Amino acid sequence: MVRLVLLVAILALEWIPLSNLVQIGGGLARLILSSLTIFVAFGYSRVRSSLPRLLEGVDFTFRWGYLAAHFASLLTFAGIAWKIPGWHVPAVAFCLLALPSTICALFAFVPVELCAEIVRGTGNAWIYAGLGGLATWRLADDFGSLWQPGSQNFVLNLTFASVKALLEVCVRDVIADRSILQIGTTHFQVIVAQVCSGLEGMGLMLALSVTWLWFFRKESRFPQSLLLVPASLVLVWALNVVRITALILIGNAGAGDIAVGGFHSQAGWIGFNGAALAFAVAARRLPWLNKSPGATVVAARAENPTGAYLMPFLAILAAALVSAAFSSGFEWAYPLRLLAAVPALWAYRAAYRELDWRCGWQAAAAGAAVFGMWIALDRWSGQGSDSGIAAGLAGLPAAARTGWVVCRVAAAVVTVPLAEELAFRGFLARRLISERFEAVAFRRISPLALMISSVAFGLLHGRMWAGGIVAGLMFGGLLRRSGRIGDAVMAHATSNALLAAWVLAGGHWHLW
Repeated sequence: MVRLVLLVAILALEWIPLSNLVQIGGGLARLILSSLTIFVAFGYSRVRSSLPRLLEGVDFTFRWGYLAAHFASLLTFAGIAWKIPGWHVPAVAFCLLALPSTICALFAFVPVELCAEIVRGTGNAWIYAGLGGLATWRLADDFGSLWQPGSQNFVLNLTFASVKALLEVCVRDVIADRSILQIGTTHFQVIVAQVCSGLEGMGLMLALSVTWLWFFRKESRFPQSLLLVPASLVLVWALNVVRITALILIGNAGAGDIAVGGFHSQAGWIGFNGAALAFAVAARRLPWLNKSPGATVVAARAENPTGAYLMPFLAILAAALVSAAFSSGFEWAYPLRLLAAVPALWAYRAAYRELDWRCGWQAAAAGAAVFGMWIALDRWSGQGSDSGIAAGLAGLPAAARTGWVVCRVAAAVVTVPLAEELAFRGFLARRLISERFEAVAFRRISPLALMISSVAFGLLHGRMWAGGIVAGLMFGGLLRRSGRIGDAVMAHATSNALLAAWVLAGGHWHLW
């Protein structure tokens, strides 16, 4: 499981700088991606019970050759995509170029032989995945086509009426024109288009639920399991009603850019993924629906050390996703990142007592050097585009503006250095050496492991990725030399503190 988490983390970090550029065109992309998702979900459920046997005696030595092939194919994909106008990559080309890179990364962490055994253990899951993906592709389009201004179907009328009723509970002067699907308030109205109707989500959920129940028909209890299908559709529909209502309320509050920008694009996927997860948990865990539900583990288990190193960082990423959903240009909800990290760090405070948090003057000096390098790189590359922070702060009341800046600085100086050093230097750099990473002394981190973790760290920093890699090498090198994680955290915090002072003193908002 740790290897899987690490693999997913690396792939996600690599995709971050590409996701804002590469566009996957064509309805075929939905077919391919949905089929892969169904295959992974069904395949894992089928081989889960046999995994302990498959893992016996497997050599989990890290395969550096496959990792090198992964990076080579990733660079090839990026180079070809760069040549395509608008980075609009056809779905077929995406699979031909991106999938080999992903497969090579998988083989670097998991032996080829084990992957082959697992695939064979999935049996005919690939058939159901293909059929489910095809059904998802068609049903999403067919359901979406039902949302037309002149249509009188039941779901459309119920959705429109439900949104109107929810709005009337929250605000006055609701405006609703059913003939053109326009709804809102006197201050903010929207025309609910097909892509925002939620009917595509219902089509996706129908295909997923029916395919799931057929695949697990021997483990499911019938006829009661059939109730999951309408229940999941109702859940997706209800979540979409709440999403449309929330979008209008956000716009009515004066944040129209946020409503049609971040929230519009993020909330739908968050709701669908939540509904799909709820369906999977209910189908496999409830005794009334499943013949052999997962047994509840009562016996105490040894604490997994991975959580202490990764959970604060993952909490910040999750908060960033929610914050982005409610932001457009200016991330006014940035304090959520601070509020998410603090309880995660507090929950694992006992595990952190075992680490050496002492630091010396070299840490502050290294942080100052990283700050100087950062400013030099920014000057050399030319000032980045306006991040929108200055205009966003100007539109806030004085107290809110001060609170946002305080939270931004506190996160940069305290929670971010702690979370990122624990994740990248404390976990990733040592996990590349041994599965029992907690037993690897910081002084034993290899140069190659340090380089890989620094590259992953650098990719988080967007256009300043090169500076991020150098910073990661300096923080990690200091940790490797002293053996104290406190030095790496202090260097990171010093660099961020100086950068915050530079931003606030000179108005260099693009650096934030």
